[in-house]
Amino acid sequence: MSPAEGIGPKALNSAVLRVRDGRGEAVGLGFLVAPDLALTCAHVVSAALGLRPQERPATAARLEVDLPLRAVADADGAGVAASVERWLPARVSGGGDVAVLRLEVPLPGGRPVRLIEAEEVWEHPVRAFGFPAGRPGGVWHAGVLRAEQAHGWVQADLAGRGYPVSRGFSGGPAWDEQLVGVVGMMAVAESGLPPVSYLIPTAGLLRAWPELRELALPPSPFRGLAAYREADAALFHGRRAESAELASALLAEQWVSIVGASGSGKSSVALAGVVPLLRATGAEVVVVRPASGSSPLTALAAGLLPLLDPGLPQAPETRRLTWIAELAERLAGGGLADVVARVLEVRDCDRLLVVVDQFEELLALAPAAVDGLAEVLFDEALPRTVRVLTTLRADFLELVLAHPRLGPLLSRRIHALGPLGPDRLREVVAAPIDATPGVRYEPALVDRILEDTGTEPGALPLLGFTLDLLWQGQRGGLLSYQAYRELGGVTGALSAHADQVWAEQLRAADEAAARRLFTRLIRVPIGAAAATRRTALRGELGEEEWRIAQQLATTRLLVTGRNAEGEETVELAHEALINGWERLAHWVTEDRAFLEWLESLRRDLAVREESGRTAPPAITLPDPAGRWETERSADLSAAELAHLAAVRAHRRARTRRRRAVVSVVAVLTALALVSSTLLVASRRESSVRESMATSRALAQASVDVASSDPARSVMLAIAAYRTSPTQEARNQLLRTYLAYSGDGRLVSGLLGTVGHVVTSRDGNVVLASSYDGRATLFVHAATGTVRSFQVPSVGQVQYPMVSEDGRRAAYLQEDGKAVWFHVDAEGGQPVGQLRPLPAAPGASVGADKGLRPSMSVDGTRIVARVLDHLVWWDLDHDALIRTSPAPKDGGGDNGPLWVGADDRTLLLRRTGGGKDNSGLLAYDRTPVPPALSSRGWMTSSSPPTAPQPSYVAAAPTRRR
Repeated sequence: MSPAEGIGPKALNSAVLRVRDGRGEAVGLGFLVAPDLALTCAHVVSAALGLRPQERPATAARLEVDLPLRAVADADGAGVAASVERWLPARVSGGGDVAVLRLEVPLPGGRPVRLIEAEEVWEHPVRAFGFPAGRPGGVWHAGVLRAEQAHGWVQADLAGRGYPVSRGFSGGPAWDEQLVGVVGMMAVAESGLPPVSYLIPTAGLLRAWPELRELALPPSPFRGLAAYREADAALFHGRRAESAELASALLAEQWVSIVGASGSGKSSVALAGVVPLLRATGAEVVVVRPASGSSPLTALAAGLLPLLDPGLPQAPETRRLTWIAELAERLAGGGLADVVARVLEVRDCDRLLVVVDQFEELLALAPAAVDGLAEVLFDEALPRTVRVLTTLRADFLELVLAHPRLGPLLSRRIHALGPLGPDRLREVVAAPIDATPGVRYEPALVDRILEDTGTEPGALPLLGFTLDLLWQGQRGGLLSYQAYRELGGVTGALSAHADQVWAEQLRAADEAAARRLFTRLIRVPIGAAAATRRTALRGELGEEEWRIAQQLATTRLLVTGRNAEGEETVELAHEALINGWERLAHWVTEDRAFLEWLESLRRDLAVREESGRTAPPAITLPDPAGRWETERSADLSAAELAHLAAVRAHRRARTRRRRAVVSVVAVLTALALVSSTLLVASRRESSVRESMATSRALAQASVDVASSDPARSVMLAIAAYRTSPTQEARNQLLRTYLAYSGDGRLVSGLLGTVGHVVTSRDGNVVLASSYDGRATLFVHAATGTVRSFQVPSVGQVQYPMVSEDGRRAAYLQEDGKAVWFHVDAEGGQPVGQLRPLPAAPGASVGADKGLRPSMSVDGTRIVARVLDHLVWWDLDHDALIRTSPAPKDGGGDNGPLWVGADDRTLLLRRTGGGKDNSGLLAYDRTPVPPALSSRGWMTSSSPPTAPQPSYVAAAPTRRR
C-alpha cells in the first residue's frame, strides 16, 4: 500500500466493509478497528441474517464482508466470513444499535481506521460512503456536523446538493475532515425534509463496547525510556545514515563498537537500525545483555538456543534451563565454531550477528566471567561467519580498551555516536506524527520542543519520554501546547512524572522500602565517575521491596522481567532516571560512598563464587569500623551479609591460628634461636619485594588517573615513592613534580571538562561547572583537606555562583532557572538543601548566553539576564523581586555582571566604537535626573510614564 492510501480520507479505502445478505446484496456497511475486528450497526446484522429487529443472532451465524473500495485496485475483491462477537440492539430511548464483528481471517489489504473521541464537532465537514438503492457501486455523502441531541447521537446536515444519507449508509464510518479521522458511525436518516442524518459518536461506541478504547488510539510511535527494538524499525527515525554505515562496516569487519554518551541512542541504533539491515542481507541475529544471566556465557547460550531449536518455547522450563547450562558449558569448552555452523544450517542463513548490548555491564562481573566471554566472542579464532556488534557507554571506553583481551579487538572499529543535529532531531519529533492519520502537533509546538531539547548528549531519553506522555494526553488528535506545559516540558516531564508516581503509588510507610529498592538498582562501577543502573534479582529483595517493584513497573519507572535462568528481575527503565529525577539524583549523591563500597563488596563476592567458594573470603575496600554493615544492613542482600560474616569468621580463625603459632614459637624459642637470623632476613626480603610490587602498582594507578584526576594522581605518586622508591615511582613522582610544582593548590575531580569556576573571597569554597552541565562543590580548597561533592540538578548547569563569605552558592541552568543552597564547609554534607527560585518570564526558553549572572557581596541577591530582561531574585525569601529591561547600549559581548555593594547597582562591561574601546555600563533601578540624561550619560527604552532603571556609562577605556 502506498503512503497516500493510508493517510487522510483515503484511509477509508482499506477500512470500509460492505456487509452482504444471503443473496449477496449490500445491506449496509462496517469498518475495521483492528485487523480482524469491525464495527457496524446491530440493525445491519439483523438485515444481513434476515432476523427481526430485536432478535439476537445465533452464535454460529456468519455473514460475508469485503472491501468494496479496495476492490477497485484488487481485481479479485474477495470477501471473508465474519461472526457476531457483540450485538446491542437499538433502544427506544436511544443508544445501542452497535455490533462487533470478528473476521475469520484478516482481509488482504485491510487496515484499521483511527477513531477520534471528539468533544466538539460543530460545523465540521464530514464524509460518508454508502450503497443506496440503485447504486451498486456506492456513493459519497458530504455533510456538516452539528452537536449531540437528546439520544446522544450527533446530527449531520446535508452539505450542498449531493447525496443525502439513506438506507444503505448504516454502519459506515463518519470521517471528520477537520479532525482527519473517524468520529462516529452512521446509524439513522430521516426520510423527509430537511435531509438530516444521525451518527453514533465515538463516545457512544466506547460506552457500548468499552474494550474499543484500546483500539481507539493507535499505539504510541514513541518508546518513552525504552530502546527501539527490531520490531520498531519503521518507527525509528534520525539515524538512518549511521545505521547504514554501521551495517556496511559489519560486512567487512568482525568487531564493531558503537560508543556514545548515556542516552545517545546506542541500543536503538543497533537493534532498530543495524539489525534489520543485516537481517535483510541474510544474517541471523542474537541479542545478548551480559547481565541477563548468571554469567555472560549463560546469557549467550540462552540467546542461541532458540536458533538451534525452533521448538524451544514449547519445552518444559526445567528442560530449557538444562539445555542452556549444557550449551554454555559447550561454548566455554569449544567456542562458537560448531554452534555457529549448526545455527547457519538450521536457520538457512549466511552469517550470524551477535549484538552485545550495554557492554559496560560486563565490567561489573568477576574477571573470570569477563575472560570467559572474551575467549568465545573476542578471539582471533572467531569464525569468519560471525559478526559482533557492541554498544558501550563512552565513559567506560578507557576501561575496556585497557583490557588485554577486549581492547585490541574492540578498538579496530569504533563508531562514535554523537548527538543528533537540529534537522535529524526534528525528524525524530515530527516524522512519527506525520505518518499517523488524524494526529498532529499544535502549530509551532515542534519548534518549542526542539528548542527545549537542545543538542546535548543524553537528551534523547527525556525527549522520547516527553513525547510518549504527550501522545497519551492528546485530545481529538491534537498534541497541544497546554498538555506540553502541564507535563513540564522536555527537561521537567520525567522528574514531574516520577514525583507524581511516588506520591500516588506509595504510602508513607513504603518510602523506606522504596529507597532500599532503588539502592539495589544503582551501582557505581569501580573506576568510573558516573552511576549506572543495575539489574536486581527477585531473591535479593524483601517481600515489601518486590511488591513495590511490581507496583512501579506499571508506571514506566521500573522494568520487570526474567533472566536467562528464569529468575525474576527488576531494573530502572533507563539511566536517565538517575540524573533526570531530582529525588533519585539526591540519593545517589548522598549514598555515593556507600555505593562504591557496595560495588567492591559485590565484586569480592563474585570472585569467591567464581572460585566455587574455595578462595578465602576477602573484602577489597574495608568498611571503616563496620559502619556500613551496621547502618545499612537493610540495604544488603542475604548473600552479601553472609559474605561479610564469612570475612569476619575467616579473620577470627586467622587470628586464632596466629595466636597458636605464637604459643608454639614461645615454647620452641630456645630451639629457634639458631635459625632466627635467617628467618628475619627472609621476612625482610619478602617485605621488600611486597613493598616494591605495591609501589609499582601505585605508580601505574597514578599514571592511569593523571588526565582525569590530577590531584589523586599526585597523591598516588607520593604514596608509591613512600612505599618503595622504585624506578617507576621515582619517574612518576618526577613527572607530577614537573607538571604541578608551580601550583600552590591542585583541585580536581569535576565530571567533564571545566566550563566555569567561581570561589569565595578566601578561596576555600569553589563551585565549578562542566560543559556537560554538571556542578561540583569543593570546600577547603585553599587551606585544609580538600573535599568535593556533586551538586544535584534537574537541568544543565550553566553558570555557578558563590557568595563572598562562602556560606551560600547558587547556579543558573541553561534553561534560565536558578537554584541556591547553603554551604556548610565543616559539615558531613556541605551541600545544603536545593532551593529552586521562582521561574522568570521566558525561563523555559533559556538564559542569555552572553551575560554571566552574579551574586551580591552578602549573598542575598542574584541577578541574571533572561531573554531581554534583567531578573533579580531575593535568596532570603526565595522570591523574584523584580525584572527590568536589559541595556541595549554597547552591543557585542557584554561579559560578566557585577552587583554593587548597595544591592541596587549593577555593572556590566560594554564594548563598542571599535574593538579597542571598552567601558563599564552602570545599572541603577532608580530614575536618573533629567540633567544626567541631557548630558548623554543615560540611556533608557522605557516610556516616560513609569519610572524605569537607568544605565549610566563610565568613561571608556582603550585596550592596549
